[in-house]
Amino acid sequence: MKPLHLAIQIQIQIRVQGSFDNATQDGWNVTGLWHLSTSRASNGDYSIRYALDSTSTYETGSPTSGYLTSGNIILGKTPSVSFDYFLDNQCTVDGEGTICDYDKLVPQISTDGGKSWADVDDLGVSAGSFTNVTLDLSAYASSTVKLRFYFYTFDAIYNNYEGAYIDNITFTNAAYEPGIVVSSPSVAATTEAAPVVRTVSIAITSQPSADVSLSITSSDTSEGDVQGNSTLTFTPANWETPQTVEIVGINDTELDGDIRYTIMTEPTVSEDAAYSNLDGSDITMTNLDSGDDDLCNAVIDLGDDSFKSVELGFNFPFYGYNWDSVYISANGYLMFGNGSSSIVESAEVMITGWPRIAALYDDLNLNLGGEVSCSSTGTSATISFSNVPEVASNNQNTFDITLHDSGQIEIKYGSIAIKDGLSGISAGNLVSDLADPGSIDLSANLNQTINNLTYELFTPATSENGNENDLSNTTITYTP
Repeated sequence: MKPLHLAIQIQIQIRVQGSFDNATQDGWNVTGLWHLSTSRASNGDYSIRYALDSTSTYETGSPTSGYLTSGNIILGKTPSVSFDYFLDNQCTVDGEGTICDYDKLVPQISTDGGKSWADVDDLGVSAGSFTNVTLDLSAYASSTVKLRFYFYTFDAIYNNYEGAYIDNITFTNAAYEPGIVVSSPSVAATTEAAPVVRTVSIAITSQPSADVSLSITSSDTSEGDVQGNSTLTFTPANWETPQTVEIVGINDTELDGDIRYTIMTEPTVSEDAAYSNLDGSDITMTNLDSGDDDLCNAVIDLGDDSFKSVELGFNFPFYGYNWDSVYISANGYLMFGNGSSSIVESAEVMITGWPRIAALYDDLNLNLGGEVSCSSTGTSATISFSNVPEVASNNQNTFDITLHDSGQIEIKYGSIAIKDGLSGISAGNLVSDLADPGSIDLSANLNQTINNLTYELFTPATSENGNENDLSNTTITYTP
């Protein structure tokens, strides 16, 4: 039998965590490109968007899809849900009219905890402004459901549209089922190389009648553990505010490779029967081993879109941490804490990824020629890209990145034939809510101070607002 106070809640109209104006996802889980955004909102400052804010499109070079999903919701009699949406996607015009069936935004509902889903509606283009929609959920009355918004593309092309926004989700005659919402960190990995902190957010879904306490633990404290407070308490007064714990990797000094461990949410303790002995979801993490690195003293064996970790031979201070190794990407950039083979240069990737130094972030192809080498003096290390061509091209591009134990960075360019790409540095996911300051003209000031995010995005002159790469034979210096 469900608690009486829930039966009472079902008979009134409430907003089930979907206004987003507290600058959080309000308990809604996201996958794909869905994220909290200030680019548009039906009112207030925030909505949930499917697209890249940096390019204002959902163009990634591949087919893309993702879900915006609620927790369990208890429906009463004559339930409904209303929401505001904005949709800008690919449409074509033929003899039968305008067709927008390539990229879709579809509300879906599940009555079995998310194992299977049914379409509730098929949303069309919103004609340049937010559209309010109310969906009748009477067919699911007196049941427990999940709701999600499914965005997907038909293919990898013609995805240069603004995408989808969802705001002001309001359920009538419904209430959240008591539950624990565990939000995974943006990167589910820690590292032995430096104490990179990962943040896990915990929330409960409804107001309890008594305090609710839970503990967060690690399955293997020799690989990763909770830093600081590991016991959280939600009260009838503060229950709406998510709480966080910090996870940090542990250096076990063993050459044991990358090891998985689990951050576990222990069962809740509460005098509220509805919140007693609830178990939130666990998170699988990976602690990246620091002993698998090559030495920075030779040609680095990299193929197309690959990366490799090398030991610097000294500690390089970068964004508050001392790094003794670096990941060299074949696509013209360095990363710290983890590597990447990303080929899509954008501010969005610089913001959400691990700390990065980009000299010529572009889709390069070492399989077509050129080489990458690394040399260390014990107090500085230089990573050299020599005559590396762009993908599907025979052009050649040469540049060096030198890291000093003082924290200074020098990027020295030789001949650069590529017209586009990205150059800059970023603290990435070490800084929460990192704001995009916008692209700057690096050639106008070659002496930069290290900030959380500094970059210039280059585009061919033939594109709209073209800004061709002009860094040939220059040296950019970043100073702490």
